Order: sequence, then structure tokens, then C-alpha cells
Amino acid sequence: MSLRSTLLTIGGVSLAVVVLLASVIFGLRLISAGGGPDANVKVPPIASLTLAEAIPIVEQLGLRIKVVERVRSESLPVDTILSQSPEATTLVPTDSVIEVRVVAGSGLAVVPDLLGTTEEEATKRLRSANLRLGQVISAWSAEAPSGSIIQQNPRAGLQVANGSSVDLVISLGPEPSPSASSSSPGAADTAVPILRCLPVSEATQVLAAVGLILDPTSSSLNPTEIVDLIAPAAGVLVPSGSSVQIVSTSPFGTPLAGCP
Repeated sequence: MSLRSTLLTIGGVSLAVVVLLASVIFGLRLISAGGGPDANVKVPPIASLTLAEAIPIVEQLGLRIKVVERVRSESLPVDTILSQSPEATTLVPTDSVIEVRVVAGSGLAVVPDLLGTTEEEATKRLRSANLRLGQVISAWSAEAPSGSIIQQNPRAGLQVANGSSVDLVISLGPEPSPSASSSSPGAADTAVPILRCLPVSEATQVLAAVGLILDPTSSSLNPTEIVDLIAPAAGVLVPSGSSVQIVSTSPFGTPLAGCP
């Protein structure tokens, strides 16, 4: 082999070694710096966290969150993460997306306490609670001033679906004396209160409070059964002391449409 060929061969091998060493050094630098765009990171555990808590954690690792489903829950806070994909500790490339299912909210509203307020104030409270005003009737009351609410259905504190209606009974004030009522016929009449959704035992008490009685034909009903239909209907004016019949009921624990 000539001297010229030998030198070319040595030069080529030296160049290859230099290129190889440069590649190794570059690779080591990438690893020590945390990797390039294709480096893998472990997916953090974010289930049970809220989105507000999880997003900063995920973004620090160069990952992203995508909400793929919202599920209603009656017990967990809104935006709580229920599940994630990929699972925690899975190795994924940076800039990968973690898909999550989160709580959309319960869809329930708590019925506010409206007793003693006026219809105007009650309407405002219902609107703030994402509820609406339902049937409004009037009844005599020896204790409550005229215009104040003496009964609501559903009662305060119950959880009902957003947008549900709340029925009210508003006081007419004390019932006029017989002498006063003689000059205005029907003034002593009493409006049948709202009894639907109440247990029979509670409905009986409500009737007594407004000067009405439970019809004897309904006295054999189970006190725990839930009132559905009554006769006369709620809001109808009847003479004080009249009886109200419970026409139909639903067994306790059995869902009744429109009842909480």
C-alpha cells in the first residue's frame, strides 16, 4: 500500500472516531439536561385532586390536562378528578396529554328557609338558590302577620333538583270575628293548605293549624305514607272546620313525582 493510501485510511478512521465521540457527548449532555423533546416523564397521581390543584403539577412536568367527561356527584366538590389516563407513574413523552374525568357538580339545590318572610323576599331567596316560586295560596293565621309565609313545601334544608319549584302558604292575618264576617260573606273561609309530599301525620297537623280536619275516611291511612292528591285541592276556600280528604298516597320511601 502506498504512503498516500495509508494516510487517507488513517485520516478516515480518525474522523469516524471523532464523530462517534461527539455523538456520545451530545447524548450525555441531553440526558444530564433532562432530555430533549422526546424525553419521557412519569405521569403524576392527580386523581382525587381538583383541576386547580392538578394543573400546576402537570404543567411543571411539561404535560397537559384534557377534560373528557364531566360526571354528576352529590358528595364530591365540583372539578374533583375522578380518574386519569394514562395512570400515575406511566412513562410518557413530554407535552403528552392526560385525559381526566371530573365532577360536574351535584345538580342539587338546598331549599332555603322562607318562613316568616314575604313573597317578594322568598322569590329573591329562591332565585339565589337556583329554585323557582311554585303555587302560592293564602290562609288565616292567629299568630303570623298578614303577608308573611307560614308554610313552604318542600321544607327548608332539603336537597332538590336545580330549578325545582317551592310552594308557599301566606298568612292572611287573624281570622275575622263572626260579627265582622257577617258583613263580608266568605271572609271566614280558609284556604286548603298544600299537603302534597308530606307524611300523613304531618299533613294532619298542618290541617289542624289552619282550622281544618282530616276527613274520617282518611284516618286509617298509615301515618308514614306520603300525600299525593287531596280533595278539595290546595288553595280552595272552605269554611273553617271543614274536612279534607286524602285521595291517594305513596308508600314511604317510594319516589313520588315532584317530591324531594
